[in-house]
Amino acid sequence: LRYVSRRRHAKALTHHSDDELVVEWYPDGKHILYRSRMVSPSRRFNRFFKQSIEGGMPETLALPYGELASFSPEGDRIAFQFISREFRTWKRYRGGMASDLWLYDFTNNTSEKFTDFEGTDAVPMWHENTIYFLSDRDVRKKLNIWAYDLDTKKLRQVTSFTEYDVKWPSVGPDAIIFENAGKLHLLDLASETSRSTSIQVPADLPEVRAKLKDVSKNIKNFTLSPSGKRALFEARGEIFTVPEKHGSIRNLTNTSGAAERFPAWSPDGKYVAYFCDRSGEYELYIRSG
Repeated sequence: LRYVSRRRHAKALTHHSDDELVVEWYPDGKHILYRSRMVSPSRRFNRFFKQSIEGGMPETLALPYGELASFSPEGDRIAFQFISREFRTWKRYRGGMASDLWLYDFTNNTSEKFTDFEGTDAVPMWHENTIYFLSDRDVRKKLNIWAYDLDTKKLRQVTSFTEYDVKWPSVGPDAIIFENAGKLHLLDLASETSRSTSIQVPADLPEVRAKLKDVSKNIKNFTLSPSGKRALFEARGEIFTVPEKHGSIRNLTNTSGAAERFPAWSPDGKYVAYFCDRSGEYELYIRSG
């Protein structure tokens, strides 16, 4: 694990060779909860570790198993799961690797299970007095966001997607962001309504800028005009007309977003025919030469 400060200085926090995954920040902002198999007797499960952002040795939590977790606002409890399948593709799974959710009290060193379902209850997210999580317990067996009220100990369904599962939710101060059907959605926690959102990442992207290219080494097909005074060349998806001796070289198509292929002159030399895929399929085009 590496910690990047506000000054953008990266510092290694852990040095063990085993895989490690950041699970959560402690509410004090000075420690990180992460999971690792470095002290587990089996490669099949992880344990939780508390790591200071100043470095030093990690503290192993008392829980014998731990995969994903979320802290209470006070930091004295966590909601956690000790079976994890977030990287598997088992839809509507009902079996021994189905995960339930638990509460752990740091002060009393006690834990209790608060969901008991044959399917999936996973990815706990603690917000105020509610724990949000993923579950496929509805009639369509799709992963949606559910909520557990710590006061009433009752469950309620928050999202109701019917075609695709909700994936990779993450809670913030007032919203949960998640993926569904390849789109990002924001769930407002005050109203518990969600909307899709778009993310724009500005970048230089030099490879997609318009630029001049030498296409002389990309010639694929060519043909002479009936008079023999000009020739057509297909190069890098464009159609060029080139004089025998005198005159200008002209790009007849000049379409960087489409590919033109197999140019041919009409018998009278007035027209040029070629194939182009600008519509998504190759079609025949005719234009003046």
